Amino acid sequence: MPPPQDEYVDVEIPNVVSPRINGKRMLSFVGKEVRIPCQIVSKDLQNHKFVAQTCDGLTITLSEPDLDKLLVGEYVEAVATVLDDQNAQVNTLIVMVGSNIDFAIIDAVIELIHQPRFFRTIFAPATYE
Repeated sequence: MPPPQDEYVDVEIPNVVSPRINGKRMLSFVGKEVRIPCQIVSKDLQNHKFVAQTCDGLTITLSEPDLDKLLVGEYVEAVATVLDDQNAQVNTLIVMVGSNIDFAIIDAVIELIHQPRFFRTIFAPATYE
């Protein structure tokens, strides 16, 4: 009897990786799409930007065209393209459920992810530079 066929065998999987980063790693990912766990500190509706605190305590500015539904104090994960060490353009925002998110644990996991023994072998392909 032949092995069962996976219904997703013919699906093309794009070679896109959005690694989770903290604020201090932004400069290493300029021009790349990443995931940034953060808390909204303030909103600038006129300029379509918001200021956020990253899980490692740094302050960054994110551009987002639809700020109306975001709440100051809300925890989000920004899937964004890094522009420089303090700015990114949001592609998608994922609201984190809960009001007591432990950023110390998130930051510790991000630091673990970025250790060379894990990042290149588990969390990102060797070609991601």
